[in-house]
Amino acid sequence: MTATNRVKATIPSAIRSPSDIVLCSMKLKEGTDRKTLSRFGDDVWDLDPVIFHVTARNAFRTIDFTDIVCPVERLTAKEYIFAWLNERLPDRTGRLRPLSARAALATLRQFMAFVREREGRFDAALIDQDLLDAYLALQKKRSVLPTRVGACLRPAAQLHRLARFLTHGGLDFVPWNGTPIFKVAGCGGRPYENMTPRIPEPVIGGLLRWSLRYVELFSTDILAARDELDSLEVAYAARPRYARRGSVEGRLADWIERRRQAGRGIPVWNEPERMGGICDAIALDQRLDGHV
Repeated sequence: MTATNRVKATIPSAIRSPSDIVLCSMKLKEGTDRKTLSRFGDDVWDLDPVIFHVTARNAFRTIDFTDIVCPVERLTAKEYIFAWLNERLPDRTGRLRPLSARAALATLRQFMAFVREREGRFDAALIDQDLLDAYLALQKKRSVLPTRVGACLRPAAQLHRLARFLTHGGLDFVPWNGTPIFKVAGCGGRPYENMTPRIPEPVIGGLLRWSLRYVELFSTDILAARDELDSLEVAYAARPRYARRGSVEGRLADWIERRRQAGRGIPVWNEPERMGGICDAIALDQRLDGHV
């Protein structure tokens, strides 16, 4: 967190502290220093420490609130994204994926701009079902697929779902009486029944018999082989260090052979006796045929 990354907020959050870590509930990349993580008080959040997709675009690795001029909208947006990223609620919606945070902020800002244009300012207390229906009609007039319309309706559902985590409050009513937003947008529903053709009984019967055979007959041998492999791997890892690289004699012979093939000699003393006869011993060694 740096001084240049913080914009003085005119409205403090009643829910979050400026020092709250944005990625507090997520698994971090190995080696990440928690002291460098983005804080709620920052207006640019770095999400890269929790994005493990190596092909993800850099633009999706940060989320920027500095362009939101209105302090109420900026605070609402930050609390909205923070809560959706971290809060575990007893429903099926789940938490926001870090890679989707940028898109979530964009759709929220689009919705806030619509409310501001209609009501003169953004205030969740001014939103009612009629206003949501008008926003739905506006989205359906666009040349986009129903799935995109549904994505644009998410802020309405999330402002109700995350209302208790927003200083200025969220929607105090259930949008569209609880109808799923993608159904409201006109997306076709999916059948809940599994329509995959049934596996023929002779086929599944044979597979089941062999599965039981593995458990009843082969499992003992499989577990024994696993134990033997584990013991061999432990013994291999515990072998002496020099054994991993071969003996000194063998490595010296390999080195001399490589130099001989390259047409190079070996630097030796002109007076072998000063080395205790080592040069003579090497030259007369039968393994090297005297070629040194």
